[in-house]
Amino acid sequence: MRHLKATYGGIACAGMIYCFAIATCAAQVAAPSAAQTTAPAPVPSLKHTLVKTATQKLMSLFVTGVFVYGGTGSVVAASALTAITTTGAVAIFATNDYLWDYFDPPANTRANEPTFSVASSAWRNTKKYLTYKPAIMAFATGTAYLYTGVLSTAVGFGVGSAFIYTGVFYANNMAWDWYDWYSSPGKSAAAADRSKYAVTP
Repeated sequence: MRHLKATYGGIACAGMIYCFAIATCAAQVAAPSAAQTTAPAPVPSLKHTLVKTATQKLMSLFVTGVFVYGGTGSVVAASALTAITTTGAVAIFATNDYLWDYFDPPANTRANEPTFSVASSAWRNTKKYLTYKPAIMAFATGTAYLYTGVLSTAVGFGVGSAFIYTGVFYANNMAWDWYDWYSSPGKSAAAADRSKYAVTP
């Protein structure tokens, strides 16, 4: 019972850290100035977030199954835990990604950058990762503990997931950043689009 309380306490703390990080991000977003010359940031899209979440989960599904099977040695346990953690991870990833696009939309578009900035993408995804990971670690640890009843196994699963999913997270997000940059209008097209709404004296 004490272990169960400790686990739920960890989940609650991680949730508070997650919410605080998102709130801090929202508070630090500066209002655009009147003299801003950069192209407007893309409007957040729930459809875009869901498709991005789907590719993330397809990539991590196989990794999760192999990781859990290696830890439990049971196909049934691996299937059950993979299904549960994947369902929760979908909600956490989608929420985190959409909030970042809403409060801190990406500026790395072809209208602003003639070439794709890997450094800009990596830095923004690092900030996103720091708000995503505490929540997903807490969820994975809590799920593993409730399923197995063994705290050491649960902690090992939670900590292990922090390492094995890092590559999946960055690969998926940076690939999408490149796609979004590539499919965005160039500077001339963006300027022409803005000119349609310009008010002439």
